[in-house]
Amino acid sequence: MKANATDSIFCGKLVRDRILLTGCGDGNIIAFDFAKGLECLWGFGVDAVGAVHCMHVAPDLKSVVTGGDSGIPLKTILSGF
Repeated sequence: MKANATDSIFCGKLVRDRILLTGCGDGNIIAFDFAKGLECLWGFGVDAVGAVHCMHVAPDLKSVVTGGDSGIPLKTILSGF
């Protein structure tokens, strides 16, 4: 699914020097590709309550843990990069 940020971006992590994962005010994480002129690759809803304020990408790049307005850490499984 391709998406654009529809709310403020609160946090971001650079992965493999070209993919930027962003945590947004609408509860989504969105991946952008710097090598393709910041093309949006995909978006995924992770926090149904509100904003994603922080995130940590696992060293194997297969999951991301986010913290946000829900008040609980949420783990999302990724297919890799």
